[in-house]
Amino acid sequence: MDNKFEILSNKKYLQGYLSFFALYIGLYENFIESTIKRVESFLCMDCSIDNMGNVKYEQNEIYRNSIKNRIVDDKGNKDILKATMLWFVDMGAINQVDYDAFLQLKILRNSYVHELVNRLWDGINRDDIASLGRLLELCIKIDKWWINEIDIPSSGDVILDNDEKEQVSSLALLIFKKMMVTFYGENPV
Repeated sequence: MDNKFEILSNKKYLQGYLSFFALYIGLYENFIESTIKRVESFLCMDCSIDNMGNVKYEQNEIYRNSIKNRIVDDKGNKDILKATMLWFVDMGAINQVDYDAFLQLKILRNSYVHELVNRLWDGINRDDIASLGRLLELCIKIDKWWINEIDIPSSGDVILDNDEKEQVSSLALLIFKKMMVTFYGENPV
């Protein structure tokens, strides 16, 4: 739109932009929470339930060394999220290119959350759409790896062939895929 103020008055544009930002943020936040919790629950064997019904994991030495105390950059910073993603690099679930893309996706998420008005003014461009696709690809990659390498072997009951391994997905990811199809059609990104 030529006049940026028209965006605020045009329901179609406003809904489209806000829906896109909400979908990206929702997918990102779900991805981050599930990724952190999966690794924490896997590495920390002991857990308890607090008064609010939340599961609390007792951080053991393995978790502290692999995640909590891990230096994630050349400045000596520690960060649970980045350390968790680097753990996935260590495990072969993702590669350095995926990790670097994750860092860029994180920056984009922060701009959507903290600079929403500016993002509305700027609109959604091809890079934004490609980033949503890249975020979905990263979610799928880690989701499949986790189910095939951790969940299924831990259960001991199921053996999948290669085609079945490619089809596995968490329920949350299926829901996000469905939302993307609802908004953007069969080939959303």
